[in-house]
Amino acid sequence: MNTKDNILIIGGTGYVGSKLAFILKKSYNVSIIDINPISSKEIKNIPIKKEDMINLTRNDIKDFEIIVILAGNSSVKSSSNLFSTHHNNV
Repeated sequence: MNTKDNILIIGGTGYVGSKLAFILKKSYNVSIIDINPISSKEIKNIPIKKEDMINLTRNDIKDFEIIVILAGNSSVKSSSNLFSTHHNNV
């Protein structure tokens, strides 16, 4: 039996993450964790968990063979203050 790898995309509801999830879901079992999940047609039928990546534990990621981290603050204005967005972007 040929089983699909489980892929977790952290920050997967943004522009890049949703496009990547759409492509990968054809060949892999894809799941998404995002602090601010946004639904789109690309990620329809993909499990999405609302969670801040800072709070993830080993238990949250133990079932995934591949983890892609795309999380970050996408707002240029708020990203200009390094210290206010440090926990999101590092």
